[in-house]
Amino acid sequence: MVKATGFLNSITALGALLFTMINLCGTGAQAEPFDFPIESLFQDSSRKFPPVLMYHDVVARFYHQPELCREAQRASDRLDEDRFCQPSSDVTFAQFMAQMEYLRDKNYQTLTMAEYFEIRTGKKSIPSHAVVITFDDGYSGNYNLAYPLLKAMGFKATFFVHTDYVGALKNHPPELADPGAIHQKLNTDKNHVSWHQLRELEQFMGPEQKPLFRVYAHTKTHPRLSEISDIDLKEELNGSKQALERELGGERAFLAYPYGDYTPAKAPFDARVIRAAHAAGYLMAFTIEPTEGTPDAIKQGLFTIPRISMTLSPETDSVKLAEQFARQL
Repeated sequence: MVKATGFLNSITALGALLFTMINLCGTGAQAEPFDFPIESLFQDSSRKFPPVLMYHDVVARFYHQPELCREAQRASDRLDEDRFCQPSSDVTFAQFMAQMEYLRDKNYQTLTMAEYFEIRTGKKSIPSHAVVITFDDGYSGNYNLAYPLLKAMGFKATFFVHTDYVGALKNHPPELADPGAIHQKLNTDKNHVSWHQLRELEQFMGPEQKPLFRVYAHTKTHPRLSEISDIDLKEELNGSKQALERELGGERAFLAYPYGDYTPAKAPFDARVIRAAHAAGYLMAFTIEPTEGTPDAIKQGLFTIPRISMTLSPETDSVKLAEQFARQL
């Protein structure tokens, strides 16, 4: 029965990927193989642990011409959900597919957040060819585009979501996870994944009959944590963790800070946010900084873990894409 289930999961994953590729025909979503030696960057002697890659949304294509972008912004209610002006944090499906194919072709193994935590705490040895794939914000492109590809490749990934926006549709209020939430009127310019979709992500089993995907907290409403009151800080951290545990089950002990904000930007180091995260029951938290940060941040250990942003320009050709990918790793 286990083998049959695994086989059916594989067929389902490949079918979903084929459906995605068919829908993307004509959008230029063709991955080209990298031809750039980046192994040394993964195995940089100054990097003690496997790199953690950070993605946000994955979209089919961008508006390349500024006038089309401005026109789309003026008529945002009619904007094609698969097509965006280039945000600072998104990648196209073609870019994402090229990166994933490179990792597959070079035999990199992907890690779950639980496996990465065991490595950081010394319970598991550090693998030589490993990487952690993370997504922030819970945009619909994570489910519609990234998820089918990751399933087909058997790659593990972590999704950090701000829970009050789960199920939110562009220019419509979300289905609040908690009717008594402190922020009742929310809006978004993008569609977000639903709880049903998040449950589907977590129920998919890999070849070892273990989940490939796991969802963790990105707070409730994505504020700058260092700028809000102690009461709101506690609500954002506790509320998101509790919503995930209520809706998806199990412990949710990992956190990604919105904007990577865990201390005031232009002020002496302040561990107030980190102390609150620890008090809320989190065991590890991630920034958006590419390195271990300042000495004060490094002292916080598991609560200031860096990630590498994988955002790329939409105009990059295959050679520049490889070079840019390498530089950010």
